[in-house]
Amino acid sequence: MATQIHFQTGPQDYPIPDWNDYKVRAVTAEARPWPPAHGDIKSILIIKLDALGDYLLHTPFYAHLRKFYPQATITLLCNKINLNLAEHNPTFNHVIAPPHEPGYDQAQSFLYAIELGAHEAAPFDLIIVPRWTEDWHHAGVIAQTLDAPYRLTYAANTQPYKQQHFPQHDDFFTHVIDDPRPAHEVWRGMQILHALGMAMPPVIDIKQEFHFTAEDENKINAIISAQDFPRPWIAFGVGASADFKRWPSEYFADLAQKLPGTIFILGHGAKDEATAVAIAAAHPAAQNLVGKLTPRENGVFIRHCDILVCNDSFALHAAATVGTPAIEIIGHPADSTAGQNEYTPWRFGPWGIPFAWLQPATCKASARMIPDFRLDPKCIGDVTAEDVCNAVMEGNRRWPTVR
Repeated sequence: MATQIHFQTGPQDYPIPDWNDYKVRAVTAEARPWPPAHGDIKSILIIKLDALGDYLLHTPFYAHLRKFYPQATITLLCNKINLNLAEHNPTFNHVIAPPHEPGYDQAQSFLYAIELGAHEAAPFDLIIVPRWTEDWHHAGVIAQTLDAPYRLTYAANTQPYKQQHFPQHDDFFTHVIDDPRPAHEVWRGMQILHALGMAMPPVIDIKQEFHFTAEDENKINAIISAQDFPRPWIAFGVGASADFKRWPSEYFADLAQKLPGTIFILGHGAKDEATAVAIAAAHPAAQNLVGKLTPRENGVFIRHCDILVCNDSFALHAAATVGTPAIEIIGHPADSTAGQNEYTPWRFGPWGIPFAWLQPATCKASARMIPDFRLDPKCIGDVTAEDVCNAVMEGNRRWPTVR
């Protein structure tokens, strides 16, 4: 079988971490006792400078942090692209973004942290960097410069690459979580709360959140009422953060010809627009919404759809948040030796919905002796349009929707 299809019913299918099998370690002998006294935490800064999907994956963490510290002022420092998602989240008293793009250098991070020290929510009692992998965004520099008495993140020893290339990582913090076991990103956020002393809620109570406005709803209602679009409504999330995550444009075009109903194309940027053009050439009735919707509006639109077909992208996690079933296409081969830990597919799978992911059984398109799907974008091309079409049909049968 060239492609493997995995159907899941929801978050309960992901491995649940053993909450007794990790530890919080003080980085220096001068660090204060852990956990902090609950009443001592009056101002919290969360530094989360990742992409759109990462923001949604951590909304359960944000919401339960607010419940655990109802008295605290909570500030989110996020990537500029995430302002649209975070600005109406009631968890946060303040949402701010640095003027630089993600990945800016340490000197810029240091200078920005000095400016942040004058923010009305400063000084901060607790700074949290909820990132298990390497700190590309220099959040540690910001945390150390702000000098909060409690600064928490995951230790450098969580993965070999991080330990090798970020040897000073732990020194930016007062406390780190030692846990090299891979886990779903939602569980990562919840683990931080457990480390702070919060009891874990039932899985059913751990939910992602979208915070829409009436204007978002009105814009989408105008689009979907413009004409009588035949059902089912199938959204194509054609975007991806990297080429190895991007299913080829011609495959999306081929799939569009095989499916019933109405195809809506979602995404942003030149590559996504090129894919939309290819789909429209093969299937003129497809509706091109690339670049026409904000992240929040994308979420509202996906909520109206019957199913989403997408790469590993923001659209996938938007569907999970609003409750629309999804078919995810990934390039991680089932037999690959690359990524058996931090790149395990279920680490970033959708949370809260029934879904299926399709992956090549092996990366036969790659010329590498040991295929590495991160380095070879051809791997994802081993998943055919016929495979995805069959998964969509099976998904529609398993997950009927009433709109």
